[in-house]
Amino acid sequence: MASRTRERLIDVARQLFVRQGIEKTTMNDIATASDRGRRTIYTYFRTKNDIFEAVVGSEVNRIISDLQQAMANEVSATDRLRALINFRVNIARENLPEYEVWYKTLFSSNVKRAHAVRAMVTSRLNEIIRTILREGVASGEFDAVQASRAASVLTMMVRGADWTIVRRSEAEMPLYDQWQAESVDFIIDGLRLPAHVKTEQTIQ
Repeated sequence: MASRTRERLIDVARQLFVRQGIEKTTMNDIATASDRGRRTIYTYFRTKNDIFEAVVGSEVNRIISDLQQAMANEVSATDRLRALINFRVNIARENLPEYEVWYKTLFSSNVKRAHAVRAMVTSRLNEIIRTILREGVASGEFDAVQASRAASVLTMMVRGADWTIVRRSEAEMPLYDQWQAESVDFIIDGLRLPAHVKTEQTIQ
C-alpha cells in the first residue's frame, strides 16, 4: 500500500511538472491532484526537490526498462546496439512536447539540477553501451580497438539526439530521418571486425 501511494504521488508530480513546469508546481498542487493530504506527501518526501528526484529516477528506470525490452529479441550485439540507438532517439521524437517542457524548465531555471539529470541518464546509457560493446568483441562482431574508443562517442551521440530533435522543425524531419539512418550505419560499420581478421582468427 505504501509503495502504491508513493508511486501515485510520483506519477501525479510528473504530470504536473510536464504540464505547468517544475517551478510553478507546489506541494499543495501535488496533494490536491493526487487526492492525498499534505501530511501524506511529507511522509514520503521532505521537499519538492525530493519529489523531483524521485520523478527523474522513475522516468530513467522506465526508459531503461523499455530499452532493455526493445533489445530483448535481438540476438547479436550488432542488432542490440542498433536497437539501442534507434530506440533512444525515437523516445525523444515520440515524446517531443514533454521533452520541450523538460528542457525549458531544467536548462533555463536550474543548471545544477539539469547537470544531475544528465549525469544520471548518461551513466546508465554508458553502462549499457559498454556491455554491448564488450559482448560484440567477445562474439567477434566488433573490433576490440574500435570498441574501446566507441562507448563515450556513442553515449554523447545518443544523448545529443534529444536536444537536436527538440530544436528541429517538422519540415526538417525527413532530413533527420536520413541522418539517423546514416549515423547508425556509420557507427556499426566502424565497429565491425575486418573480414581478414575474422578469417585469421578462424584459421588459428
